[in-house]
Amino acid sequence: MKKMSFRLIPNPNDMVASDFTDPGAFTTCDTNERNWFKFANDDETILSGVWECPPCREEIDAYPVHEMMTVISGSVASFAQ
Repeated sequence: MKKMSFRLIPNPNDMVASDFTDPGAFTTCDTNERNWFKFANDDETILSGVWECPPCREEIDAYPVHEMMTVISGSVASFAQ
């Protein structure tokens, strides 16, 4: 396996519009969600990049993947049912 290193930075210049978030989930009129992928393995089971999203609220029963994230700005809250 080839070793590779890279640094993720907030707000890269080449971010593109994305649609990961349901439009009805945004809690303000700002829906400018963007992302930038830096790395993906051949079958895209491993991805790395930057995702930026305005305030939203989503209820997720079962998250379909394992994910690790670092919040650079803002917050994430979990509400137990």
